Amino acid sequence: MDKPTPPQAFAAIQVPELPPKPRTRGLTSILDKGLGPASVEDLCRVAGEWIDVVKLGWGTARIHPREVLKAKIDAYHLGGALVCTGGTFMEVAYAQNRVDALLEEARALGIDMVEVSNGVHPMTEDEKRALIRQARAAGFTVWSEVGRKDPEEDALLTLRERLEAIEAELEAGAERVILEARESGRVGIYNSAGEPQAEMVKRLVDRVGVERLLFEAPMKSQQVWLLRHLGPLVNLGNIAPADAIPLATLRMGLRGDTLAEIHLGGIDVHLETGFNGAVRARERGGVVVMIDALRASATMIAALASGMRSIRPVATVAACQGGPDEITAGERGGRKLPHVQHGNSPTELLQQRYVGKSLVITSSNGVECLMTAAGPETTVLVGTTLNREAVARAALELAQTRGVPITLLMAGRNNRLTLEDSLAAGLILRAEAARGVQLRVHGATPHSSATLEADFLASESGKNLVQLGYGEDVRFCAGVDRYELVPVLEGDRIVPLSR
Repeated sequence: MDKPTPPQAFAAIQVPELPPKPRTRGLTSILDKGLGPASVEDLCRVAGEWIDVVKLGWGTARIHPREVLKAKIDAYHLGGALVCTGGTFMEVAYAQNRVDALLEEARALGIDMVEVSNGVHPMTEDEKRALIRQARAAGFTVWSEVGRKDPEEDALLTLRERLEAIEAELEAGAERVILEARESGRVGIYNSAGEPQAEMVKRLVDRVGVERLLFEAPMKSQQVWLLRHLGPLVNLGNIAPADAIPLATLRMGLRGDTLAEIHLGGIDVHLETGFNGAVRARERGGVVVMIDALRASATMIAALASGMRSIRPVATVAACQGGPDEITAGERGGRKLPHVQHGNSPTELLQQRYVGKSLVITSSNGVECLMTAAGPETTVLVGTTLNREAVARAALELAQTRGVPITLLMAGRNNRLTLEDSLAAGLILRAEAARGVQLRVHGATPHSSATLEADFLASESGKNLVQLGYGEDVRFCAGVDRYELVPVLEGDRIVPLSR
């Protein structure tokens, strides 16, 4: 496995480099349904650099002559790939109470990994986690699989049940969790037509993170979708051996489906939501536009536009205390905090004369997202419909100058996407696209509206604010391009970008 990689043809043509083996990201797991040793040797000679794990499909290992199976495993090892037993085979062994025998034989054959699943066997989650721990204790790397083989049974699994199973199995010792799709690619994270269920994928990634998941993606269309939405280093499984090279070319932009994203310049724009999205934005680096359309973004813009010197965001209610020349503002659930001077209200601030003073502000969602996204590799701007053109222009200029991505971070509500933030993100995204820059957009397409004020008022947050007496705030926040000002976080203060 430590053999030097032989030089490749056409080395003058530049391509993105995948992490070297042993990789922790960008894993490709192929499905061996019964290849012979000679075919394995040919496969590894051509595609070994791009194959990380080989799963011996289902129970195929049981019907190989032992010496043939051992020869295959050795050939895969020479090609730098780890070998894993199929989850269905483990289910058979468990049903027969012969798990110890399977693990003993696997160790003798040199198998590196085992898969633990309950796609057919009705084992409980406690039994499944015990099986994971047993395999780990026997010295194997364990990948577990969440999902059922039967489409009707799988459809009964709720998102919450999937998430709870994933987290419990990782805690029990699974290195990664495979998201069931079967060889057909028509269950689990895909619908019956093989199309990704985008919201499910997003929620799983938001909660667990992309690196600890492996997405079964037997179809090319599924591979392209996952690469575009989760990046070229997403872990993919159930790949046919003949598709190992084609998948590698997709990762590197050497195929028409991903060529434009990787080789024709432009800027990557990622759409994220809530706290988890802010964490990913910080880890990704680049330019982050924090969008809290109702109302934190508007309040910050209004404060600076009215002549206030700076804004000091604070995460907690207790920290929202003013010092000399500081004005306090804050809310939770839209309601003004009892000890501060103002709620999170842009129209209140615009009625005051606070020129030269600073604002201390806390809010339910936007401030937390802004502060979480801040890091040594990020520049955090504040945007919404009110400064749509200005923030789009500023984000593009910064991203182009520095060669970094843009993240449109929608604060949402309780880590859920809200209509008003999606509408604001959509307007900013379209303003960026209108400037003639090639954008590679990652994430769900934002909403659009021909009646922005009506949609803001009809949103869940809008209705709440109207009920609390802040209808004028909602109407103000629905304005478009009222300001050229773009707030930027510098250290622990927000100031106008022009400074």
